[in-house]
Amino acid sequence: MLRFGLSFSCATLVLATSARAQEALPADPPPVAEDNKPLDSAPAGTSIMPPPGAPGTDIKLDDWDRDDWTLVKPSIQLFELHGYFRVRGDLLRRLDFGNQAGTEVNDSTNGAGTDFVSRYPNSSSDNASFTQTNLRMRLEPTINVSEKVSLVSMIDVLDNVGFGSNPATLPFGSDSSRSSTPNNFLNDRQLSPVTDLNALTDSIRVKRLYARITALNEQLEVKVGRMPNHWGMGVMFNSGDCLDCDFGMNVDRVQATLRLGGLLITPLMDWVSSGPVYQPFYRYDGQPLDAVTYDDVPEYGVRIQHLTHPDDIREQVAQGNTVFDYGVHNSFRRQSADLNDSYYADPAAEYDPARVVTPDDDGAGSTSRETRTAILYTGNAYMKLYNGPVEFSAEAGVRAGRLRDTTTSIDQSLQTTTIMQLGGAFELKFWPDDRRRGPLLMLRGGAASGDSFRGWGALDRAGTQRGAREGNSFDRSLTNLNFSPDYHVDLLTFRRVIGTVTDAWYASPEVRYFFNDQVEGRLRGVYSQTFFRNTTPGGALPMALEFNGELHLGSPPEGETSGLRGALMGGIAFPFGAFRTEDDVGPKFAWTLQYRLYVTF
Repeated sequence: MLRFGLSFSCATLVLATSARAQEALPADPPPVAEDNKPLDSAPAGTSIMPPPGAPGTDIKLDDWDRDDWTLVKPSIQLFELHGYFRVRGDLLRRLDFGNQAGTEVNDSTNGAGTDFVSRYPNSSSDNASFTQTNLRMRLEPTINVSEKVSLVSMIDVLDNVGFGSNPATLPFGSDSSRSSTPNNFLNDRQLSPVTDLNALTDSIRVKRLYARITALNEQLEVKVGRMPNHWGMGVMFNSGDCLDCDFGMNVDRVQATLRLGGLLITPLMDWVSSGPVYQPFYRYDGQPLDAVTYDDVPEYGVRIQHLTHPDDIREQVAQGNTVFDYGVHNSFRRQSADLNDSYYADPAAEYDPARVVTPDDDGAGSTSRETRTAILYTGNAYMKLYNGPVEFSAEAGVRAGRLRDTTTSIDQSLQTTTIMQLGGAFELKFWPDDRRRGPLLMLRGGAASGDSFRGWGALDRAGTQRGAREGNSFDRSLTNLNFSPDYHVDLLTFRRVIGTVTDAWYASPEVRYFFNDQVEGRLRGVYSQTFFRNTTPGGALPMALEFNGELHLGSPPEGETSGLRGALMGGIAFPFGAFRTEDDVGPKFAWTLQYRLYVTF
């Protein structure tokens, strides 16, 4: 990794005088003392001289020019910078499988039924085909205030900004002097993206900022701030730190991790949502106040896991030992009430306590407040087993709870919606030869629960299928578990057509071959099938059979070294009966060609 280092003090210098050099040495040299041991912990018969600059010592200016100073590497760097630069190009064809096969439902038919709609333009002339190139620079600066206190951040620059997406000829803002029809043909430059002017997001986005504090000889670690949320294999909680990830899960959290008896025990608290804020003096550069407390959504949890350092795993496996890691996550969130759409209809309006009226049990009389009485439990467990040439990982999770709202109500009265979601995944790896040499055989599989209402319900505003309507009946159960969209299974079916794994199961054999440290090839097949026929436009269970091929060139993957890495990828997905339209129009295959360029540091 490319590191930029500034030490807190000058390099430590040790003065070895000729008189001490002539003293008798012990029969066996004493072991080197660890950095965190006190000075008086050295073996008997040895002497320790405080380093120059330590409390109670002074360094004379003429001492710096003496020949018998020995330079010792500083123990800490004030500033560290890691990250990557990436460029991605995608050629995507027929993401609606050529027949405008929808993956979501539209219940705007006023009780007369539901229509399947596609997430992509459905014009038969373009068949949901796209070509695009985008870039991102990710910076992960760390400021080491001391050996025990660090400030960690993540900043994305031009985050997934498409090439050519900010031409100077594009009309933006309220400048009435600009023509409503731009002549982009004559554009000569690109402008910086600015939200609501010429882009959906700003050119610089700060995604993480938290403090990390260690104590008790590094057996206790405390984190507070906006930090990544990653757990296990990343099926449900994924930080999005992979080189080809897009989203990432960051949370406002305070947590403390204590190493006890070989286990890591982590109690934590998340601020899931705090609602609108209030500025009492109309100064928007001051400290905002939480407008109301009843709409807050706190989450409390505890994680217990056994982790082994990757270097120790390699050493133990090389010695023929078995390594077993595991973890258990439990969390609970609640919310008593929330502000309803009558308040959020005017997002620019300031919070006004007079507008909030406590509703009756059935919701009548409410102008802004809506009783939620919501609770949600999340449980997740994972395990990782390393034994000789075999690696096996598995993760399973559950979400269960309830909430009250008007989403599934015909007369806008409060209705109770239950939540029960299940899912999990596994990965089996077999190395016939040494790791990162020769072939790697893999088998992956997973499943995420769904329901019999129409549409997959992937990645909508609630993260699940909500409010699906069949005639006068609403779906009042949330059973669609969504995998994290950064947990990649394929290139097309789940990642591009549906959005993530939900209401389906899949099986995926894969072969990787490491020609050397710089060249790696991959071949993968993915078969997918839904759990309920009514979910799909075609009323069938089989979804698709997809084949992916990849060629990776350059330095090893992320987390191992810095350098240049590239990839060429291609995929073809053959849809089955699930993607036939209601008028029985058969789907066509979708395909993609992609390239990736990464510079890691």
